[in-house]
Amino acid sequence: MNNHLRAAVEHALTHQLGEPISISHVEVIHGGCINSTFKIAASSNAHFFLKSNAQAPEGMFEAETEGLEAILQTSSIRCPRPLAISDSDFSPAFLILEFIRSAPQSAKFAELLGRGLAQMHRSTADRFGFENDNYIGSSPQCNEWSAAWPEFFARARLGFQLKLLQKKGRATGELEQRLTKLIEKLPDLIGRHNPPPSLLHGDLWGGNVISDESGAPVIIDPAVYYGDREVDLAMTELFGRFDPAFYAAYREAYPLPDGYDLRRDVYNLYHLMNHLLIFGLSYMGGLMDILRRYT
Repeated sequence: MNNHLRAAVEHALTHQLGEPISISHVEVIHGGCINSTFKIAASSNAHFFLKSNAQAPEGMFEAETEGLEAILQTSSIRCPRPLAISDSDFSPAFLILEFIRSAPQSAKFAELLGRGLAQMHRSTADRFGFENDNYIGSSPQCNEWSAAWPEFFARARLGFQLKLLQKKGRATGELEQRLTKLIEKLPDLIGRHNPPPSLLHGDLWGGNVISDESGAPVIIDPAVYYGDREVDLAMTELFGRFDPAFYAAYREAYPLPDGYDLRRDVYNLYHLMNHLLIFGLSYMGGLMDILRRYT
């Protein structure tokens, strides 16, 4: 961390906490692929978590702050408290979060995660979308409100991602044709069970779940919006399923309607398209397998 960033972080924390804060130690934390991350020790013996990014898209950390605050308001499952963000014209952009000390997962970790997620999903809105657009990973995510779930998923998820893929030159003719056919079928594929607009994490894979100092679950790096709660469940199965106790606890707390197994892969198209956009052609095969199966 250079002196420019250090001074800005100290100023932001001092302003937010109402007491002088000076940084006494900085530890680089490895593992993220988008931001630089640090554990900060302050002179007050407090610790903070810092994300910084000199190439951060406009409003990325503001959007993450809004998402974390929306989750916190549900009092359902723990996530880090956002503390301060950089000024809009400061580079590198940064976000300061509560630092959560991690311990091994407790014996009831999976069960607590399932029940907590179910409780979060019971927080609903009257429409699908969110008050502002945000990001999923480093990709922009459109959250323009819609009264109908199939229309929202077609336009703001699959259609929006297709435009990003076309712009990057990663949308083949077959992908475009089959995705168009699938979008036409969405009212039958995902619209019949009429889901309520639930608050979603939006990017719920294993890397975005950690344990806190008591071994209880914490969710991080959200891409929140109000949508079909099955979207979160579907993503937990995309890159290796969560512990079976997670699904059992979730279904006990908030049973799923019939047809989830049919809708799951349709919902995961969005994440496969985003991975194709960010990480490249290794995700094309899985994406096309689903499209061919449904069209």
